[in-house]
Amino acid sequence: MALTSEQCRAGRALLGWSQDQLAERSGASKRSIAEFERSAGIPYRRTLQDLEEALEAAGVQLIPENGGGAGVRLKRAVARMVRKRVSRFDRVATIMVAYRSKEFRVTMPTDILDDMDRTNHPDDAAMEKAVERYQNRILIRAAGAIEAGRADERGNVELTAADFPEVG
Repeated sequence: MALTSEQCRAGRALLGWSQDQLAERSGASKRSIAEFERSAGIPYRRTLQDLEEALEAAGVQLIPENGGGAGVRLKRAVARMVRKRVSRFDRVATIMVAYRSKEFRVTMPTDILDDMDRTNHPDDAAMEKAVERYQNRILIRAAGAIEAGRADERGNVELTAADFPEVG
């Protein structure tokens, strides 16, 4: 679903965010957000995706056009990153996620992060930065996996390349 300028404005309003706050959370420029919201320009597809992921990770649910118009509403539960650890040696990123009053241990192969950035990250520090850069996307996919019942009895969830179909 493509984010509309109206959904962007409404999503920010639901969260009580300024354009500066959305820019900080999404990585998009404030100018791009302002132009998009006043329908003065359409951002690049990647920028739209970053805006959409920032709003969704904060709890905004985007409602597609359904005859009554596109809209937004707040979700009940929002995933939050508690801590992270990335190991190039083990080739896995481990992220502790708080969701619905529980903590989950989410793991994902570091290859996914390499594919997102279209590079081979040289060290753990570069991988940690990639996790921060894609935090919104990871949290959305982790919440989806948890909701789909993919957490085991100890709260372990494994994200795979199939959880990131846009990468590849």
